[in-house]
Amino acid sequence: MDRPEQAGACKGPRGTMHTLHGDPHWELRRFWDAWNVHATKHYTPSWLVVVDESMLKWMGRYMPSRMFLRRKPDPLGRELKTVCDGLTGVCFRMEPVENAELMKGKQFYSDFGTTTATTLRLREPLFGSGRVCLGDSWFGSVKTCCALLDRGLFSILNVKTAHRGFPRATLERLLASDPHQRGLTVWVPGEVHAGRTRRKIKAIAHRGPAGVPLCLVSSCFTTQPARTLKYMVKHPTDTTHLLAKEIPVDETSQVYRSRYGIVDQHNRLRTGSVAFHDVWKTHDFRIREFSELIGLAEVNTFLLMRANGTGQVRQKHTRKVLAKELLENAWIMAELELERQQALRLRPLLAGMAGEEGGIGHRLVSLEEVMKYSGEGTGAKKIIQRRSVMCGKKASAACLLCHRPSEGTVAYLCGPYTGCECAAQHMAGVPSRRRRRVSGEDVRALPTARTRRRSRHSLE
Repeated sequence: MDRPEQAGACKGPRGTMHTLHGDPHWELRRFWDAWNVHATKHYTPSWLVVVDESMLKWMGRYMPSRMFLRRKPDPLGRELKTVCDGLTGVCFRMEPVENAELMKGKQFYSDFGTTTATTLRLREPLFGSGRVCLGDSWFGSVKTCCALLDRGLFSILNVKTAHRGFPRATLERLLASDPHQRGLTVWVPGEVHAGRTRRKIKAIAHRGPAGVPLCLVSSCFTTQPARTLKYMVKHPTDTTHLLAKEIPVDETSQVYRSRYGIVDQHNRLRTGSVAFHDVWKTHDFRIREFSELIGLAEVNTFLLMRANGTGQVRQKHTRKVLAKELLENAWIMAELELERQQALRLRPLLAGMAGEEGGIGHRLVSLEEVMKYSGEGTGAKKIIQRRSVMCGKKASAACLLCHRPSEGTVAYLCGPYTGCECAAQHMAGVPSRRRRRVSGEDVRALPTARTRRRSRHSLE
């Protein structure tokens, strides 16, 4: 966190399968896939799921597949297709929008095209569960409804532009029979093949408070009146007050109207007045996306605490609790202690195995652990900053095999998540670029960028 621009936690290791030629997203693709796998494994959604778009804001110069959507609050950046729980609002699956060539090679594209294929990929872990899926006009079509029904999922989808197979003219003619009635619901039933059976679907049009019909294609619920829909209008005589009115609404339209904006609520919590990505200033689109996804995980934590907790839970309090739990995590502390004990037990064996070939027996541990083992810094009032023997930057780790201060050899290195290759070069046998020093005074006297600038100005 002290050097976010050099953070490599979201990047795959160099020289591995993640470095795919021609793929501009290879550095973040592993994180995207891991998010979907772990969220699907550890979270079980309710009977209702909602799919919609989300934007990751980016105002920099370069970002692969960057889009501009004027209707979004943050119009410029990367677009994500996200799936949220319709009751709790937790986002448990996502897929970034990529260029056309990469989208054509994904699953279901050859059979259904971009829109239906994206909808099926997002809901693939839920196949056969009988859940109800809501989607706006980008996802809504009769073809998508039939594809989901064929795979054991019900749906309520909004239809605006993709009206192939949708009886739009018939619904408009039925609505024209009473053009001024608000709350009028008309529908046209139909049948489709789902596997070996024929299933019933229906096309619905409900005229809302503004007089604009809401067109839906649904494979579940009924068109019976469910409850009334409340809305506000201007008072005919008193302009300082509003007048409350109610209109009837059918069951299918009521479920869609009450839950279709759950993803937008999640986005507002993530990009509120104090957004995570605005606090953490970045100059690299990969670090910005990584910070956005951390903010998305923080909102998920808040929504889960609000759904499972008692009383009123505030997002500010959730952030404090989450930060404290991450810093004082008993599981992480136990794993670090176990790793330290194993490293201390294996140190004599590793020293015996170490030969002339580089990389044999080397083991990278945190700087605090190796200083605790060697007894460095004990009794000192101020901890002296150690610097890497390879690049001279602030060290956060050390090699357990090579670090022997009592014998006059130190092996301070940069950590594995700093974006620096000091540890890899050391384990590969690359000689040190800096003269190794032992005492704290010598380490403190190592020239840094600031001292070099001061010495240059003094000479001038």
